[in-house]
Amino acid sequence: RRQVGGRARSGVAMRGEVWAIGLVVMVTLALTSIVSVYDKGMHSLVRQPGVSAASANAASTPRAYEAAPAASASSFTWLEDRLTRLRFDDRVAEAMQSEPVVLRDLGSVERIKTIAPLDVPPPLRAANRVGLADTATPGEVDMKQFGKDLSIELVAKFASPDKMIIVSFVNAHYMDFTRNWVRHLREAGNRHFLVGALDDKAYSELRGGNVPSFDMAASLTTRDFGWGSKVFKQAQQKKIAMFLAVLEMGYDVLLSDIDVMYLRDPFEYFRKVPDAKLLVSSDLLSNTVDDDGPEMSHGFSPTLNVGIIFMRPTPATIALTNDWNVMCSKNLDFWEQAAFNQLVRSVGARSKSDSDKPQLTGQYADRLQWMYKGASIPTGVLPVSQFCSGHTAFVQNLPERLGKRPYALHATFQFAGTNGKRHRMREWQGGEGDST
Repeated sequence: RRQVGGRARSGVAMRGEVWAIGLVVMVTLALTSIVSVYDKGMHSLVRQPGVSAASANAASTPRAYEAAPAASASSFTWLEDRLTRLRFDDRVAEAMQSEPVVLRDLGSVERIKTIAPLDVPPPLRAANRVGLADTATPGEVDMKQFGKDLSIELVAKFASPDKMIIVSFVNAHYMDFTRNWVRHLREAGNRHFLVGALDDKAYSELRGGNVPSFDMAASLTTRDFGWGSKVFKQAQQKKIAMFLAVLEMGYDVLLSDIDVMYLRDPFEYFRKVPDAKLLVSSDLLSNTVDDDGPEMSHGFSPTLNVGIIFMRPTPATIALTNDWNVMCSKNLDFWEQAAFNQLVRSVGARSKSDSDKPQLTGQYADRLQWMYKGASIPTGVLPVSQFCSGHTAFVQNLPERLGKRPYALHATFQFAGTNGKRHRMREWQGGEGDST
């Protein structure tokens, strides 16, 4: 009996030791994570041009932003503030290790803390709400004359005289983004766009506002997709099929996410780079050029962001888009942006020698790279100071620092989901419901 009892007591002791070891491991991992996040933030600060290591060390004290309160509870508030400032997603953190980043002090983080707990469009006062029809002008085309489907007649009606058109897509949850998107394009002087509706509710509101639109016959959710979800990937596949259809009609097409805000007519820029058959935005975190041209060759290294992608119809661009469509429709586990990057960088064997390729003689031709199969598509990376990501626009304030007037702001590189995007745009004073 004593032996059995001894074994029992030994078992209890062993379980206690296991629990103790587990607790120590969890605490250690938590502390390591906090230190890692902090170190990444300090690493980005010390790499700023003109910022010495001593200055960076000084920034590790509360006085770099504000005086640290003496009370213990307030100290925890300050720590939360510091961690909030350094809370980037993994992609940003990795990029920060290879790209020089200039951080901008945004002042109090109270603006960030105002994000609503539920990811639903916040209500707007009727006086502040910008309706889809409010930015229309007399003589706007009456959408009642068109059917529900995407057709060549619909595209021809709204394309520019030189056959350029913008296409986007939306479901009912993102209608406030659509109002913002339509409003800013119209104010920029561009009315050459179409919006595809992913559900009946979105279609009814688009047509009710007389927005150039069509039914994508997707029958997807009217709620928030949730980035990376199955429904999100289904919606992305639908947009690629839409993009391919318009490209095959023979039009130059800008495929745009609905969370892009256009401050200038993007067609003006595309016309400056006539040799490029593909122009695409980038997750590049620092500009490689100070002028208005596309980024230099090393601007191709980061992820190409398909939230803003412009193609001119050629056999190669249509083949690329078709491959993209097939890849994503066969396997919904593919992230469409990763699939595009994989395809466009798969140059393979060159179909022609450099001497046999068409000579690129237009402005900025030397900044284009031949991409896709057989190096068949002259491609350019849109300047990150003018076709801005959320990082170059909202964090670095790169356009203002370089004295540039941006064409577009894309609400990427942020957290807090869809509401985070709304708040980013309102911080810029460009979101729906603002005075601008």
